[in-house]
Amino acid sequence: MGFQLKIVFTGLCLFVPDDRSAETAMHVLLPDSSGHVSHGGKQHYVRLYYDEGYEGGGVLTRRLRPVKIDHQALIVPRLAGDAQVTLPRQIVNLSRFTNEPVAPEQTGKRPRKVRARVTLGSGLISGCDPGAYWELEGEPVCMTNRVEWTVPVSDRDSISLQLEGLNSGHDESLGPLHKINEEIVLYVYNATQEDLPPNRPGIPQPRGRPHEAEHFEVYYEIFSPAGKKGIPRLLAPVGECPPGTEDDCSPRKGNVRGTTAPQEIAGADPYACMVAGGTL
Repeated sequence: MGFQLKIVFTGLCLFVPDDRSAETAMHVLLPDSSGHVSHGGKQHYVRLYYDEGYEGGGVLTRRLRPVKIDHQALIVPRLAGDAQVTLPRQIVNLSRFTNEPVAPEQTGKRPRKVRARVTLGSGLISGCDPGAYWELEGEPVCMTNRVEWTVPVSDRDSISLQLEGLNSGHDESLGPLHKINEEIVLYVYNATQEDLPPNRPGIPQPRGRPHEAEHFEVYYEIFSPAGKKGIPRLLAPVGECPPGTEDDCSPRKGNVRGTTAPQEIAGADPYACMVAGGTL
């Protein structure tokens, strides 16, 4: 009995460690891009996917069930001890560049400029895709666009999770989902329409030289006070970060695609929608 619950985050996902109490947690904020769109940017969509086979157990169907989680928080309770909240270097702490923390209200019922949230009460970062190399506010950094979180679940073979309403959202349940091949894999996206499954067949190429990741400015609206800061400028493509700029955050040497995911699960554009972090 038991399984590995894996949640793979891709796109604009802000990891915010929370160690304010004895029981630590990781909050993943998915910023609302609507203000970005009004200034000529692209709309990003918050979606959760899982293989339909988990609904009954047995075998993977290779058909993905899409779930809209707009104005909701997916809650993964404390299933296996505290969450390990240390971030690898390729999840860059934006509080270093904004000189502002993430406001505590962003982890509550009425967050600002946050479309959805995932709160992880247990587990740890178990994988991340290779990142590209960027200059951000004059500092060279490596940034990944895709991160895997794993929670070991020892006392059951299925799970139901709660979706709690945020702002105008409503409460509901997700599941029950039943393990297949000793795991359940969920995919959380905050990405443009062309990056949602099954549209992205592989890693795209950066557009133009010098290339800037303009979608990144959406993150800064989460901080208090909000203010536009530096936009990452590309120095080297995916997989070419210099030694010492990345942590080995995966036993698969940074390849989340080693899971039992359907082949069409790729990820958001690694040259536009990178994962980031912040200090609460």
